[in-house]
Amino acid sequence: LLARAANETWEASYLMMLQAIAAMLRGHNAAAVPLAQESVALARATGDGWLEAITLHIFAGTHQRNGNAQVAEALYEEEIRIGRRSDDEWILGFALANLATLVARRDLHSAEAMSVEALQMLWRMGDVRVAGNMLLWLSVVAARTGRMVRAARLLGAADAQHERLGAKPEMPPDGLDDLRAATSSGELALARDQGR
Repeated sequence: LLARAANETWEASYLMMLQAIAAMLRGHNAAAVPLAQESVALARATGDGWLEAITLHIFAGTHQRNGNAQVAEALYEEEIRIGRRSDDEWILGFALANLATLVARRDLHSAEAMSVEALQMLWRMGDVRVAGNMLLWLSVVAARTGRMVRAARLLGAADAQHERLGAKPEMPPDGLDDLRAATSSGELALARDQGR
């Protein structure tokens, strides 16, 4: 990289992060890991907390896509510590949203609390696309914990949000098809309409 040769550490970190993202978008998840790892190392050398946080987010994402959930969780937690220290809702919202999906494997209560916090931050920031995804995720969490009326209302709200945006959910959560089927008639269909 020219930026590295010119000792432009911040720029080199950012560009390495973009290369990692490009590799993931092309489906080259394993190739993205070393790129993201180097971007984090360079970001740490700059002392810029924001840059460190966003490079950690991408590094965590590479591990998440490669099935290394434990490593991804630790990286998201590190990103969250930076976000809380700097009171940066953008960093916190995205990190909490991603961490919640991993934590849900063992602790739905904690995952739900993280998801609600992320949803509130993302909505305040105006990121209604990701907020819609969080509503969808929360609907599935409610269903998994036996709160079907709540699940139906949240699903209706999520569907309405995606329709307003003209967008499809990104990486729909497991169990969504079952939830849609369970809320397609009767009292639950009414609750879903209320959520809309």
